[in-house]
Amino acid sequence: LYVFLRNPSTSEQVWSRDFGYPGDGVYREFHKKFEVSGFQYWKITDKNVPLGEKEIYNVDEAREKAKVHAHHFVSLLKEKLSSFYRESGIEGIILSAYDTELFGHWWYEGPLWLKEVLSLISEDKDIDSVSPSDFIKTGVRRKGLFRESSWGLGGFHYTWYNSETSWMWDMIHEDEDEFKSLFHELSGKEGSLLLKEFLLELSSDWPFLVTTSQAKDYGKERFLEHRRKFLNIVEFLKGIKRETVDLDKIETEDFIFKDLMIEDLRR
Repeated sequence: LYVFLRNPSTSEQVWSRDFGYPGDGVYREFHKKFEVSGFQYWKITDKNVPLGEKEIYNVDEAREKAKVHAHHFVSLLKEKLSSFYRESGIEGIILSAYDTELFGHWWYEGPLWLKEVLSLISEDKDIDSVSPSDFIKTGVRRKGLFRESSWGLGGFHYTWYNSETSWMWDMIHEDEDEFKSLFHELSGKEGSLLLKEFLLELSSDWPFLVTTSQAKDYGKERFLEHRRKFLNIVEFLKGIKRETVDLDKIETEDFIFKDLMIEDLRR
């Protein structure tokens, strides 16, 4: 098992709402939109400035700042790698992981910043971008024991498991037992559909939305929806309420993982 540890300092440089690049005052304000069109004409200005006092967004200013931040980030990467090599004598690798939705959605200028970062790296002889699989082939590796952790709040699992979401996990464990009991009998469309609905029920988005209160009701509804479909398919497989369970409708509503087959789990 190869493990790539998320580098906290480079990750927070981009992700942190307090001192990360996306919070710079020249970047486009995500939360203020023109009520008629929904367009965003304002810049962050300052995180403590009320929405009503935001200044007009200047695209040229924002683009230049994205380039400045790209240069800073590459310099930070080089500094971290050089420091690690001096201390260990080993060529290191930095994993800076972010949610994809940060780039272009929350941080409008994010794709431009990322493009500039990759461009700068490609032109620099002292640093390179590499995939985890290619890095493994270099033979550079160290053994270690790592504690259980996550990218969530505090490095633990609170974001997904807490007093507001524990009921979800009780249901998930019940359905997990049900799935295991049926596993060797599952086949074809029905088995694959059951697997798909269970995976959708397991989505970390649902407890995340509940914990963060970004869309608490939606998170609960989506979780319960996929659990209901899972249980309906279970009843269908057991010969219960076959006439009321519409597998075609479920498949159409959740048209994802179309190549996923229950047989794949037995390989």
